[in-house]
Amino acid sequence: MNKLGSRKGSGDASGIIILVVVGFALWGIYSFFSSSAIFGGEVQGTVKYDDCRQVINLKEGDSNTYFKKFTCDTLKTNDGRVISGECVHVDLNSNGSCDTAYIYEKTPQITCSTNQEATVSGTCVCDYGYVMSGGSCISEDQSCKNLYGSGSYSGLDNLCYCSSGYMWNSLKTSCISIYSF
Repeated sequence: MNKLGSRKGSGDASGIIILVVVGFALWGIYSFFSSSAIFGGEVQGTVKYDDCRQVINLKEGDSNTYFKKFTCDTLKTNDGRVISGECVHVDLNSNGSCDTAYIYEKTPQITCSTNQEATVSGTCVCDYGYVMSGGSCISEDQSCKNLYGSGSYSGLDNLCYCSSGYMWNSLKTSCISIYSF
């Protein structure tokens, strides 16, 4: 009975050892292929390619991206959504210099309206020189015109002024023509 018990125990240990060895082998094979250029993919980083002989612009998901490893320099929101970015793969010649660079722009995962840009907090804000009005971004000049009439404009200090030939009315609520008196 002791012999059967010890055989059974050593058989269980051998089975576990075989499972562990097979597991490590599969993990090693997976690691090799997932990190090699055979399957391609993306990693985060920056690649200099301005000295490459040839630059080929691709679209994200183009068949030319399938089997190349791309290094992507992306701007992301705090929760990981892509705002913008560029991915690059370089082919080196026998001298180690860049022969060809393949690049594509990352597709933003946040869509903002016209004259807006996404922030790292994941919200859209008006571009420089634009202000929010009625749910859309309009130019500061247009904002002044909406508030004070067609004879107004926005200055460099983001304040509204009356254009040449116009002056403030007595309540400073509108720019009126100086020739209307």
